[in-house]
Amino acid sequence: MKNKQSEYNKIHCLGGALADLIVSPIKSYPEPKLNTSIFVDNLSYSPGGGAVNSSQALAKLGLEVSVFSKVGNDPFGHMIVKSLSDNGIDITNILVSEKGHTSTVIVGVHEDADRSFISYHGSLSEYSNSDLTVETLLDCSYLLYSDLFNLPLIDGKPLAIILNRAQQQGVTTLLDATWG
Repeated sequence: MKNKQSEYNKIHCLGGALADLIVSPIKSYPEPKLNTSIFVDNLSYSPGGGAVNSSQALAKLGLEVSVFSKVGNDPFGHMIVKSLSDNGIDITNILVSEKGHTSTVIVGVHEDADRSFISYHGSLSEYSNSDLTVETLLDCSYLLYSDLFNLPLIDGKPLAIILNRAQQQGVTTLLDATWG
């Protein structure tokens, strides 16, 4: 049986680790054969995704956080892992894909600050229960799954099995649907 007092702050974040490419302002979108290009004034990139964003916020609060996800063996994947490590987040459960590139989202910020997204699933489309050691994933007080619909091989029945087992073990689960 786990010692709940010693693990009170231990949180595992399961979900997306991806690169955000942020462009702004978006005044209109290109139209095929009419206006095929647009220009923006700003471009930035940063680590993103539910597991990354949540873990960084929780680590800033002084909590012990681990991320469970998958990145590509490319500059974006390296940037994400370095950023998490630099922020004191446990990265031992971030896998590196040998096939796919790091998942990437182009975030279009419109003049009214509303956003739209163009997503490349990449390495997250490979991430499955076979990549997880459930015992390690559930060795915590809180499990945050912050990317419903972003891990297609875990969403649905595989996720239900994980959440059911977490409940049986007394792990508090939190789910962020991130969609719609």
